[in-house]
Amino acid sequence: MPFAEVSTEPGAVTEARHMLCLPDGVDLVRLMPFAEAVYRLHHAEGVIGDSLPGLQAPGVPVPQGLVAGWPSVPGETQALLAYASHSRVPAYLLRNPLPVGRYRRVIAATAGGVHALHLLSLAQALAREWSVPATVLWLQPPSVAGAPETARQRLEILLARSFALEPAIEVLRAGDIVRQLDSVAGPEDLLLIGAPHFGVAAYHYEGSLPEQLARIHQGPMAMCLSEPPERLAFREFLWEANICLVNEPIDRLTMITRLTDRLCASGILPADLRQDCIEAAMARERLSSTAVGCQTALPHARLPRFDGVAAALAIAPGGIDFGAERDPPRFIYLMLTSATSYNRYLGALARIARLMVIPARRQALLDATTPTAVMSVLEAEHPAAAKPR
Repeated sequence: MPFAEVSTEPGAVTEARHMLCLPDGVDLVRLMPFAEAVYRLHHAEGVIGDSLPGLQAPGVPVPQGLVAGWPSVPGETQALLAYASHSRVPAYLLRNPLPVGRYRRVIAATAGGVHALHLLSLAQALAREWSVPATVLWLQPPSVAGAPETARQRLEILLARSFALEPAIEVLRAGDIVRQLDSVAGPEDLLLIGAPHFGVAAYHYEGSLPEQLARIHQGPMAMCLSEPPERLAFREFLWEANICLVNEPIDRLTMITRLTDRLCASGILPADLRQDCIEAAMARERLSSTAVGCQTALPHARLPRFDGVAAALAIAPGGIDFGAERDPPRFIYLMLTSATSYNRYLGALARIARLMVIPARRQALLDATTPTAVMSVLEAEHPAAAKPR
C-alpha cells in the first residue's frame, strides 16, 4: 500500500475539516452509509482517495480521520492503523458491509478500554440513522462470574446509559471471547470493536483480538481506533454559579429551564440561545429518559452556535421525575456542548460518571448545603483543578 499523496474524486482536498475515505477493496456504495455516519459524528467532510497521503506530504493537510475498508491482509491493516496512530487521528475500518436496509442490529463489544465511549457513540449514531436497535456487550473474563458489580462496571454501564442504550446492555463472560463474539453476531449484525491501544495499534495488530476475530467472522464488522477522551477537571466545565439546590417538587421541563437560566445568568450561554437550549434538551428527553442510574440524570443539548462544553448541576434530595422506572434522580447535570467539542464532551461525561458511581460521593453531595460546598466535593478527586475555559 503506497504512502503517496491523496487522490480525490472529484477535486482536491479541501481546507475544511475532513476525513479521508479509502474503499481499499470494499464496495464504495456499501461503505458510504457507514462513512457518512462517521463524518456526521465528527462533523467533518469526506474526501475519497485511493491511497494514504505521506505524513509530511507538502501541500496536503493531514486528514482529521480515516474511514477505510478493512483489508484481509494483516500487513495492509497494520499500515492503516500505523498511519492513523502516527497522525493521532481516529480510524474506522469496515469489512463485509451490507447494503443499506439489510442490517438487523448494531453490536458494540467493549471491555471498557480507551475506545469504549467512541464505540458507544458510533453505535448510537448508526442505530439512529439506520433505524435498527443497538446492543452493548461488556466483555468480562469468566473469573468475575457471580462476583459483585465493581465500580468500573457501574461506571461503564452508566456511560452506556448516557447514550440511550440502557435497554440493550448485556454482559458477555467467556473464556474464548473471539469465538463467543463470532457466535453472538449474526450475518446481518454490524459488530463494532475497538482497535488495540494507540501505542499497540501502530506496530502489533497481528495477533490482537480484532485480527483473530477477522480471521473467523464472516459477517459485517468495524474496528474503531480513537484517542482517549480528553481528561477534564470539573472546574473546566462546571463551577459554583451554575450549581443550584432544589428542595421543592418540580417537573423535568421546569428543571431543565432552571438550569438553562443558570447558564444564561452566569454568562456561559448567550441569552439568544436560551430557547434553543431548552428545546434541544427536551427533544433529547423525548427520545428516551436521560436518567442513567446512580441517582443521576444527564440531560444535554448540542448547539451549533455554542463553543465548548459547559454544565449546570441541580441537587434535589427529593428527586426529580425524569421518566425513569427506578428512583427519581437527585443529581441533574445539564450538559451543553458544541457540534465540534466531541472529545471534550466525552471527557466531561467520563469525569461525572467516575464520581457518581461512588455512593459516598453522592451522599457527600446531598450533605452539601451551598454551591461552594458542592464544588469542594466535586473537586476532591482533583484538588489542582484547572481554570474554566
